[in-house]
Amino acid sequence: MTMKENERLVCPRCGNETIARKYRANDDFLAPVYRLKCALCDADLGEISAPESPDAGHDRAAARLSALLGGETTQKVTLERGDGYRRGCRNCRNFVSHPFKAICSLTGNETDPMHDCGKFVSREEKK
Repeated sequence: MTMKENERLVCPRCGNETIARKYRANDDFLAPVYRLKCALCDADLGEISAPESPDAGHDRAAARLSALLGGETTQKVTLERGDGYRRGCRNCRNFVSHPFKAICSLTGNETDPMHDCGKFVSREEKK
């Protein structure tokens, strides 16, 4: 008989109503084996039922969000580099880094390394 973690049951050893706790049954890092035991007397209760796929929790959360929004479906967000990627002064050819100041060699003024200016020239571009 397989059970789930945190399932309420009557322990066959101590006879009390308890909760099944998950514990690691071996020390193998790559293939851990998990079993259940009684939260009160530590009696072994058996194996854990087959785990869900990693995306199952995400799918349930997306379904709950969709129900909250009135049935609208949500799209998966992707993070893509846009046009402004790496356009800060620290990635500019004219940026001079100093332990006490960050200076723009074009203007000679102190600048913020994360500043984005119109005179940006990428360090990777060929001259």
